[in-house]
Amino acid sequence: MLTKLNTMLLFLLCLAPLHAQTQPTSKWQKINADGLFTFRLPQGFKKTGMTGVENYLGEYFKGETRFLFVWSDSGSDEYDGQLQIENYRETETRIDGRRASIRTFSLIRDGARRYRAELNVGDWRKGKVELYMDMESKERADLAIAKQIFKSIIFSNAVADAS
Repeated sequence: MLTKLNTMLLFLLCLAPLHAQTQPTSKWQKINADGLFTFRLPQGFKKTGMTGVENYLGEYFKGETRFLFVWSDSGSDEYDGQLQIENYRETETRIDGRRASIRTFSLIRDGARRYRAELNVGDWRKGKVELYMDMESKERADLAIAKQIFKSIIFSNAVADAS
């Protein structure tokens, strides 16, 4: 029979691998976004050749998981029923000291459920966004990884001084 202490230790041991997978570590790659900001991505994400005409952006893939950032614009929309989204949640937070919001939800795309996390640094509803990021995956667990990526952002001093 397990004692309370043994049960608690077993519970913590089971959680340890999950915690390790979602915490940015030295094994995560540090990305320098053209001197504007840095962030960390788990190993295995590869940058594509996607470029922006009006905005600086970066796109990365790891298998079917897509990660994207756009500088000084937002990819967020008000969803008016065109897409069937579920489990919608929006949370206000701070990223490197700046006002931000994180939206998570799931949707069906091409017959498959996809999980999505979006970050807007600034106020996306008023069109005042410094940085937009999103991650879309077939795995629900990737929502927690996306949040850790978002929390790893550090804006450069030059950008902070210009704000």
